[in-house]
Amino acid sequence: LELPPQESRFRRCVTHLVRGTLRARYFHAHSDGGSDGGGSGLLPGEILTSDGCASPFYSIGVQLPIDVEHSAEAQALIRSALVGGEAVWKLFAPEVLTAEQLESIFATRVGEAEVLDWYAYPQYTVPQKMSPFVLDRHKGRSLLYLNAIEQTASAMEMSAISARNAANLVVQ
Repeated sequence: LELPPQESRFRRCVTHLVRGTLRARYFHAHSDGGSDGGGSGLLPGEILTSDGCASPFYSIGVQLPIDVEHSAEAQALIRSALVGGEAVWKLFAPEVLTAEQLESIFATRVGEAEVLDWYAYPQYTVPQKMSPFVLDRHKGRSLLYLNAIEQTASAMEMSAISARNAANLVVQ
């Protein structure tokens, strides 16, 4: 069985891991203290942007240490970050962010940002031709292509759903 060649284009996604505090004014929020002024209000815990947005990043979100064992501890870390406390933030961006861009987003930074530059996700188009999940059926057996799901949504969770669907097809 031979599949027709497909043009696969991937979207660049530069991951930045930054330890620091968000600059409240950048997000039109007020911190409970610090250099950005008083007032009350919460910083965002996560922001997702849309295509055409003027933001230099796709998304930003607070990250928790892997050794957090209790939800109360996790919630305390998140609450601290939302009121201007130091935290680790993950930013996805279309390109490596400059020092000036990071300075505009963060009031303080500890150390250098860790940067991973990769082509992480398929570039989606409309309409888009999709490869089939069932590639071939022969004598009651099927050849399944689990990663066909990656053409519509790329994530580990989608791969898990694909594996479960393949198992369901085998059972049928």
